[in-house]
Amino acid sequence: MTTTRCGAKTVAAFLAVLGMGMFIGYVYAASHREPPMEHEGVSVTTLGVVPESSLMAQVGLSGYVMPLREITLESKGQIAKLSHDGRPGLV
Repeated sequence: MTTTRCGAKTVAAFLAVLGMGMFIGYVYAASHREPPMEHEGVSVTTLGVVPESSLMAQVGLSGYVMPLREITLESKGQIAKLSHDGRPGLV
C-alpha cells in the first residue's frame, strides 16, 4: 500500500482554484439576475413641477411637464424596472 501526501502548496493551489471558481460563479449569477418587478424600500417626496411652458422655452419640449421629486432608497431597497421611452426624465 502506498500513501500519498498532499503538500501545503498543493492544498493552497486547490483552495485558490476552488475560491476563484466560486467567485466567478457568483459574479456571473449576480450579473444575470432579472430586474425587480416592484419597488421595495423606496420613499418619494414631491418637490414641485417644471411646467410645460418652461420645458418648451428651455429645451423645445411641448406636451410635457417634469415632476421634481426626492427619492430615498433604503438599504437593500430596490427600484422596479421602468422605462421612460418617449418621455423625458432626469435623475
